[in-house]
Amino acid sequence: MRRALLPLLLAVAACRAPGETQARPPPLYPQSVPVSLEPPRVENLDLPRSLIDRVTILDPRVRAALQEDDFQQSTAQVDVLWVVSNAGSMADERDRLANAVSAFIQVLAASKVSWQMGVTSSDLSTYPLPGGGTHVGDGGKLHGPVPVLSASDPNYLSDFKAALTWDIQRASAPAETEIFRSMFLAVQNAGPGGPNSGFLRPSAALAVIAAANSDDQSFGEPGWYARWLLGLKGKGDEALVTFSALGGPTGGCTPTGQENLFGAQVEPTIRMQELVQATGGVFESICDEPAFVPALQEIALNLKTLRRYFPLSAPPDPTSISVRVDGQPVAQDPQEGWQYVAAINSVAFLGSYVPDPDAKVVITYAVAGP
Repeated sequence: MRRALLPLLLAVAACRAPGETQARPPPLYPQSVPVSLEPPRVENLDLPRSLIDRVTILDPRVRAALQEDDFQQSTAQVDVLWVVSNAGSMADERDRLANAVSAFIQVLAASKVSWQMGVTSSDLSTYPLPGGGTHVGDGGKLHGPVPVLSASDPNYLSDFKAALTWDIQRASAPAETEIFRSMFLAVQNAGPGGPNSGFLRPSAALAVIAAANSDDQSFGEPGWYARWLLGLKGKGDEALVTFSALGGPTGGCTPTGQENLFGAQVEPTIRMQELVQATGGVFESICDEPAFVPALQEIALNLKTLRRYFPLSAPPDPTSISVRVDGQPVAQDPQEGWQYVAAINSVAFLGSYVPDPDAKVVITYAVAGP
């Protein structure tokens, strides 16, 4: 078999061209194919519209930042400014006031309130004296043996009575009853270096209590004095300032025991009543002697010595607010807890519950988006 194949292979090799060792393929040349560009054809699938849903693209969800605002409740302090008419016709009423003030102090002590008191008169007049010299009214200056009274003064009751009778006007003195203006000057004089320096404490509530048997005759409307008073402690703490009064009720009155005395009739103190109403104070008749003690007790109970508004440092998502007082959660309840007051961006305690003195109040909330 091997011998038969050998001649055949030799015959095939003899057929190639000299020098060729392998058969060559035919040459290949590139070919160009024309391209036709046509618009894409969209076939109408004629689908029912109920099968086609619109897609809404939402912004990515971002978790709001949490904010924590820490507060310290006030220490239950009140500064009490007494503005009392020094008219000679007020002698009996000043004695009754001096005897009833102890009941006022007892209410403050029971409430663990740190108090200070000062007395000024409603006299801003200046006139010559019959024997020579010149009478100059108090001008809002606190007077008495101890101008600023406090619980640390063991004789505060007698010192208070002495302050009420410090400079009594003569019956014929040409003086006007300027309750509001005297109040204004007393507060202005309480600044550093003033004659009443040290009377007003920054964190204390301010209670002005007036007593007069004639209406205020100060320049300016009661509304102006109301706005001034309510702005003294700053935004959100308007309730820390009140104006209360013992004066003539609507229709007037006659003091107890003076029914037969000529000129004893007390005129209505309308302006004083307006300022009491504007500041949330208490008004009582100056003619009702048995009512002096309960009147002063009611005034003491009405004092807003604790902070009720806590302004937030950023706009919150109201649904995210949580409040803790001394580590304990407090419910959102308008009567027994807190509520959010959007108008002043504050958490407020306006019902029966208010954080205790010196309590730590922590308010946590998510900051509202733009």
